[in-house]
Amino acid sequence: MNWVNWGEFFYIVKRKVGAERATESLRLLEQLPIELVPVDLPLVREAAEIKSAYAVSYADAFCIATARRIGGTVLTSDPEFHAVEHLITVRWLRT
Repeated sequence: MNWVNWGEFFYIVKRKVGAERATESLRLLEQLPIELVPVDLPLVREAAEIKSAYAVSYADAFCIATARRIGGTVLTSDPEFHAVEHLITVRWLRT
């Protein structure tokens, strides 16, 4: 996970359940074995390339670029990721 997606996680949870639970969710997230990848210029460039080529959000493009960089698996239920399954490994979550 990169810092852009960390922020995305926070604002989505905050919108759905409020600030207090969003803060608690971040505390729980920080306890998981998730690598936080810094956002540097090469990652920004790759995310921009992905965004220009596929119908995904800019935050999702960062997620895809990060997964490619570290060889990670994306856990998601977001249907936008169907378009990029050939680029990364996706593990589909049920909603």
